[in-house]
Amino acid sequence: MAVVLNAEYVADTHSLLWYFARPKLLGPGATAAFAQVAAGEASLVVPVVVLAELIFVLESKPLSADFDLVLSRLQASPNVTLADWTLARTLDLARSRPSPKCTIA
Repeated sequence: MAVVLNAEYVADTHSLLWYFARPKLLGPGATAAFAQVAAGEASLVVPVVVLAELIFVLESKPLSADFDLVLSRLQASPNVTLADWTLARTLDLARSRPSPKCTIA
């Protein structure tokens, strides 16, 4: 697998939850992305709305994950950014990526 330096990933609620609570549920792409972040080869953006959703998921599901521990580990990582997610940030992300292909049946 080729390593992409300076890649930036955006975590969603379930990938973050699986990474901390049940890593075997992560797909190979997410596993590779989190490994790059852990190795300092990529950065991870965690929108604060993902953290809010994580609170609700942890309240309603029988999972062994502690919100405070997840938050402290994210805050301690130098290549993780906890970010307010705005329309401007979404548009910046969209403009920096190839146009998505979508088929609606």
